[in-house]
Amino acid sequence: MSHAPITIPELFIQTVNKLYGAKAELWLNNLPKTIVQYAQKQNVTLGTPLSFESIHLILNVQNSQGHDLLLKIGYPQDAELQREARALKIYNGEGAVRLLYANCMRGWA
Repeated sequence: MSHAPITIPELFIQTVNKLYGAKAELWLNNLPKTIVQYAQKQNVTLGTPLSFESIHLILNVQNSQGHDLLLKIGYPQDAELQREARALKIYNGEGAVRLLYANCMRGWA
């Protein structure tokens, strides 16, 4: 499955740089390629970013069965992303979105 190139919104880049400084530069530079690799590994089709006015980037994705999903990306080991993933796992889709997969050490939920 091929994927169109991903453009990371400038506001997201600025926000991450402001919070994490120089250590985020390499991660941000590799992020478009990393997102495509994730999509290939999880067998999802990438859509456009939904939200980028925070420290997380949210993309529309579609799985191989045609179901619409969201991919939330944050700086690896981000404490907020970890808390959100734990909470979503507890809710298990009741009153919140269902968390299908998370790897907060890599910045995915």
